[in-house]
Amino acid sequence: MVITAHWINDNWKLQKKILNFFQVPDHKGETIAKGIEACLLDWRIKKPFTVILDNASVNDAAIRHLKGRIEDWKGIILRNDFLWLNDHNESITRVRNVVKYVKSSPARFASFKSFVEKVKIENHGLLSLDVETRWNSTYMMLSAAIKFEKAFSRIYVDDHKYQKHFTEMIGRGGHPNGDDWKKVKDFIKFLDIFYQIILKFSGTLHVTSNSFCHELFNLLNFITNNSHGDDSVLIDMADNMKVKFEKYWGDFDNMNILLLIAVVLDP
Repeated sequence: MVITAHWINDNWKLQKKILNFFQVPDHKGETIAKGIEACLLDWRIKKPFTVILDNASVNDAAIRHLKGRIEDWKGIILRNDFLWLNDHNESITRVRNVVKYVKSSPARFASFKSFVEKVKIENHGLLSLDVETRWNSTYMMLSAAIKFEKAFSRIYVDDHKYQKHFTEMIGRGGHPNGDDWKKVKDFIKFLDIFYQIILKFSGTLHVTSNSFCHELFNLLNFITNNSHGDDSVLIDMADNMKVKFEKYWGDFDNMNILLLIAVVLDP
C-alpha cells in the first residue's frame, strides 16, 4: 500500500509527497486502517483533513475503522465528517483479450504490426494493457485499441493461429465483433469526461478545489443529456452513472460543504 500526502505549505504552495510504501498482509478494512494510522503516527500528523481511497468496497470498512481509531485525537478537523471523500462489460473484456494476446510475445506483436501496415493505419501509438481495477488505465487501453480496430479484424481473418486462439476462447470472452467495438466507443465517451476532469483535479502547481463544483455540474449535465435518445447502450450507462452520482451527490446533507465554500471564496 502506498500513502501519499497533499498539503499547502507556509507559502501557500501545494505540496505532494509519498509518506510510505509497504506490504499489507491482507486487504481487510481493519488492516488498511491500521496501516494508515501507523503512518500518521510515524509522521506525527495529528490533523488529517481528508483521506481519499478508491471505490473498492473494502475501503468503506477501512474508513470506519480509521475514524474509530483517530476520533479522539486532539485537533481532528470537523469530527472526521469529511474523512471519506467498475462495472463488468463483456465487450471490454473481449478488447482486453486481443490486446493481451498481441502484447504477450514479440512474435505476436510483430505479426500484429504487419497487419497494421496492411490496412494502412497511420498511427504510431502503442497498445497498452490495463489494470482491471483502475478505470483510468482501462480508458487508456480502450482509447489506444479502437485506433487499431481494422487491424484486429484483419488479423482475425488472415492469421490462423490468432483465429484458433480466440475460437478456443469462446465462453471466456472471445474476439470482439463490430457491436463490441461500437459499445467500447460509446463507453469511451463516458470515460473521457471523467478522465479530463481527473486531469484538472490532479494539478500540483495550482489550487483545484475552487473548480470542483463547476466540473461536478458539467458532469451531471453530460449524464442527463445522455439519458435520453435512441442508443440503448448510452442510456443504460447514463442511468447507471446517475445512480452512482445520486449516491454521492444527490443529498445535500451528505455533500462536503467545504467544496461549496471554496467556490464562494474563489476571488
